[in-house]
Amino acid sequence: MATFLVLQQELADRLVAYDQTVSADATKLKRWLNLAQQYICGKRLWPFQLAEEIIQTVEDYTTGTVTVSAGGTSVTASATITDSKANQYIQFASSNDWYKITAHTAGTDALTISPASISANSAATYKIRKLLYTTTTPLIQILDMKQLVTPSRAISLSPREADFFAPLYYDAGTPYYYIMSSPNSSGTPQFSFLSSPDSVMNVMVRGIQKLSDMSADGDISLIPVPWHDAIINIAAFYGFQGLDDNRAKTEFQAGESRIKDMSLTYSHDLGRHRVMQPIDSDSNFGLQWALPSDFGPEV
Repeated sequence: MATFLVLQQELADRLVAYDQTVSADATKLKRWLNLAQQYICGKRLWPFQLAEEIIQTVEDYTTGTVTVSAGGTSVTASATITDSKANQYIQFASSNDWYKITAHTAGTDALTISPASISANSAATYKIRKLLYTTTTPLIQILDMKQLVTPSRAISLSPREADFFAPLYYDAGTPYYYIMSSPNSSGTPQFSFLSSPDSVMNVMVRGIQKLSDMSADGDISLIPVPWHDAIINIAAFYGFQGLDDNRAKTEFQAGESRIKDMSLTYSHDLGRHRVMQPIDSDSNFGLQWALPSDFGPEV
């Protein structure tokens, strides 16, 4: 298994002009190897980039009362709130409007909202709702999600067709849909459920994980070992660009060839046997369809 250090040494041998034991050269070798890994993983959605994570939904929080003045942004709860409600949304009894909670520290009774409250609320009932969810596993793309008490997947609604704030407009209930939102500050996708969950439930989220650069000498590339030579090829392409254009072209072509090999042969499921064929070619059952009863006689 080729560690990051071995890849650096292999690349240095390939390029000849660089010495892995020299700090300045090692910095370049590491950069080219990581660029190569990023290039290969960017070619397609590879199975080895799949990731799964179970998230738990959060039901509305309504304990106690809150007080806020008209035009104010400081909200005081009647009791401390155990977990942080920052970046969730609050609705006061006096209005259907929602406000974003921009700051709240777990175990305190003080919250900050934005924008300022339209009306005054003194010891008023309220509702705090978690709108946006994300995974702790850094993902670049979400493939699907489902509750773990049903085989049915949640249906993805297009952001062009469904407002991701929609869960604030409707009563909480069982979420059958999800809507993608903008990524968070670290680039991980965010999503909301429709309806907003009215209970705590486990949801399995599957997606493509964000690729992390190799840094420590003992790091292993996410790319499967049999195709580590493709990393060397593409990294050598970057290295040869300032030394020898012909060698750079040769290495790039070799790398592309190995990437193609990987796309044709790599699979998590080596036991699969799926054959696409016309619907009317089933020798056991023949043609299988039925016309509507009012269509007329079949001929």
